[in-house]
Amino acid sequence: MDFFHIRGEVFIFIFGFLIAFALTLQGGFINFLESIKDRPKIDLTDPYKIAIIRGGILEGIRIAIFSLVDRSLLEYKNGKIKTPENLSSTIATRPVERKILDHLRHETSIAEAKNN
Repeated sequence: MDFFHIRGEVFIFIFGFLIAFALTLQGGFINFLESIKDRPKIDLTDPYKIAIIRGGILEGIRIAIFSLVDRSLLEYKNGKIKTPENLSSTIATRPVERKILDHLRHETSIAEAKNN
């Protein structure tokens, strides 16, 4: 029997079986590879951690300052930012926000705030 002269239904059966076998083997191999990886668990609910991972500590600080200005916890006037006089830093929800609010009690430019 010549392998290249197989009847149509036998050809379809043989190659269908080979394709199913190859896909099953591939799926098992992928599952095996995914099971042996030790991936770190990252808290994707904290935007500051994501910013630090993506752009470093300065990016995390920039995002935190932007978030505080957006929520009116920092005042932005003429290129300078400052914590409002009547605002307590305990209103902030995350430790990095509290530290930024405490640090910016005096009017500071954004460049100075990011570098300090």
